[in-house]
Amino acid sequence: MSSSATKTKPSTRKIAAFVLAALGIAGLSAASAANLALGSSTLGAGQQVVASCQESDADPIDLSFSTALSAGSYQAQALTLSNISDACSGLDYKVAVNGAEVATGSLDPITAGTRGVLEIPLTSTAAADVESVSVVIFN
Repeated sequence: MSSSATKTKPSTRKIAAFVLAALGIAGLSAASAANLALGSSTLGAGQQVVASCQESDADPIDLSFSTALSAGSYQAQALTLSNISDACSGLDYKVAVNGAEVATGSLDPITAGTRGVLEIPLTSTAAADVESVSVVIFN
């Protein structure tokens, strides 16, 4: 082996390590900023929600995820529904991820003129496996 071959190999490893670190940071940024407007016409994942208590399509209920890296993969730890109209205050809801119900209950009172937020903890949900989120608000 020549000395130049020996020098090239560690250099290649350093470059590969740098590229992998950069990709990891980019992936972390993308995972922590995962937002999905349920009222939009184009969804990355999910189903459009039509809640009679939500005023219009121009003001949709927003969906975001909290994720964390665990055992080498990102896990969705919680989903948050925000921008919920005060007209939905006290109504019942059901939330499903990939067709499996993850939460039911009644929305907390929402002060008139403000927007409500609902956070739902998730367990054992790989972020890459989330294909759809369904939200039903009813009375």
